[in-house]
Amino acid sequence: MIPNIYLIGRALSGFFGGISCHQGALRTVFLILVQLGKETFIATGVVIACFIDVSRINVYAKDLLQLGDQLNYTMLGIAIT
Repeated sequence: MIPNIYLIGRALSGFFGGISCHQGALRTVFLILVQLGKETFIATGVVIACFIDVSRINVYAKDLLQLGDQLNYTMLGIAIT
C-alpha cells in the first residue's frame, strides 16, 4: 500500500514543480520522507525521469515533423551540442 504522504507528495510536487520547474527537487523531498531504501529511491527517480523524457521527446518530435524545412538545422545542432 502506498503511504498517504507519498500520494500527497506526488500531487504537490507535480503541481508546484510544474509552476516552478523544480519537479526533481520537490519529488526528492517527498521520496526521502517516505524513507525508501537507496536502491528503490534511485530506481524510482530513474523511472520517473524516463517517463518524463519520453513524453517530452514525443512532443518535440511532433513539432519537428510539423515544421520540417522551416527549421534552422545548423542553429538547432549548435543548441543541442
